[in-house]
This record gives sequence, C-alpha cells and structure tokens, in this order.
Amino acid sequence: MGLLPRMEAIVRKTFTSYRYHPLQGKPIPLGRDRQSAIRQVLDLEGKSPDAGTLRWVWDKYRVSPRFVRLAPATQSDYAQCWDEIEPVLGKCQIASLRSTDIARYMRVERAAAPSRANHEKALLSNLFFHGIDLGLCADNPAKLVRPSV
Repeated sequence: MGLLPRMEAIVRKTFTSYRYHPLQGKPIPLGRDRQSAIRQVLDLEGKSPDAGTLRWVWDKYRVSPRFVRLAPATQSDYAQCWDEIEPVLGKCQIASLRSTDIARYMRVERAAAPSRANHEKALLSNLFFHGIDLGLCADNPAKLVRPSV
C-alpha cells in the first residue's frame, strides 16, 4: 500500500485506518487518511520535507501549552504577525537564521511598520525559544536585535 516502515494499515469493510509502531511503547493511531498518516509519521521521525523550518516550528508552537495559555487577543495578534513573517522567513531553517537576518527583516522588510515589526520580533523570539525546546536551534538570535524606534 506504499506505507512507510513501522506503519500498519488496518482494513475494515468500509474504511482503512492507520497506525504507527514505535520502537518502544504502544502503537500510535494515525486516523483514516493515508496521506495525513504518512505526514504524521514523517513528522514523528523528523524526516518531513519541511521539518526544522520556521513554518514547521510555528505549527508546533500553535498547539503547545505555552501558546494555549496566552490570552485570546495575543493569540490572534501572533497569528496576524505570522501572516507577515511567513512569506519572508517561513521556509528558512530555524537553525540557520542569525541575528542579522532578523535585523534585516525588521529594518528593511518591515521598515514601513516599525511598531508592528516589534510585535513580529516578539513572536520570532518565542518561536526561537520553542525551537530550542524542540532541539532545533541552540540560541535565540531575536534577543540580540534591538527593537525598532
């Protein structure tokens, strides 16, 4: 069926469900959609094509307890910030971003809206801290960049 190693398809009369067998522990249910199940397994194994990108970290951050605890207004503000950040930095590997990249984003890309760039820098800082928690980067380059005036 074109499944990845350690994946299992459970065929029923009306549907097929999928699960993943980790090296240790119980099988993990993956649902009924084959493509979604394959993407989940690639994410679990760290082999997803976009693993480690800023976009990937944002997707993980949005469901993290730290993000869920934020006020709803802050969550929606961060979502708006992400809409501005994604076209410029979304496909970049988080480990390869440096403070000069963040500074250039703030001073050149967002020169027309310096106050808004400060909010976006705050989101980037949180994403770097989350990337550190995920083991994707070693430091937070956003902390080295001064806020816009």
